[in-house]
Amino acid sequence: MATYNETVKESIELALIELMKTKSYAKINIKEITEKAGVSRVSFYRNFSSKEDILLQYLHLILSKETETEIPDKDIRFRFRRLLYHLKKHQSFFKLLEKNDLSWMIHYCAMDLSKNYIHKYQPAAVAYQDAYYAGGTVSVILRWMENGMKEDPDELAQIFDTLYFRKNFQKKNA
Repeated sequence: MATYNETVKESIELALIELMKTKSYAKINIKEITEKAGVSRVSFYRNFSSKEDILLQYLHLILSKETETEIPDKDIRFRFRRLLYHLKKHQSFFKLLEKNDLSWMIHYCAMDLSKNYIHKYQPAAVAYQDAYYAGGTVSVILRWMENGMKEDPDELAQIFDTLYFRKNFQKKNA
């Protein structure tokens, strides 16, 4: 059962997302968000420091749901497949971010979560290695989102498997 504070946070997140469907993010103010959410400004500032904070926390929640799932590390294709299907479920939210020039938030949150994942499974990994793998992974996912998530998550998971294990790409026979 959700606490009162969790319910307030969710109301504020959903209010901003709903407003973004009809209005530019840059033109939405805190007053509009609190009115749509049915909460006070005090409640807003107890939970968030800004509009940006709302989206970053919501995005972190979306991304962390799959990245924190325990899956055997040896099956990278399965891990990416689950993550990509999860991201596809939230495609409309990602489109809102892109429409409002906020795709950088996806990169910011994903890099943070990827770094934590790498350190969890590879404690000796250095900062440059983290940046290399996380940055490449996030860049591929952002490109996929920018292209409208046209590829099937299974297909993209196979591409990740190929990239991570440095297998040669093979052209399919036409």
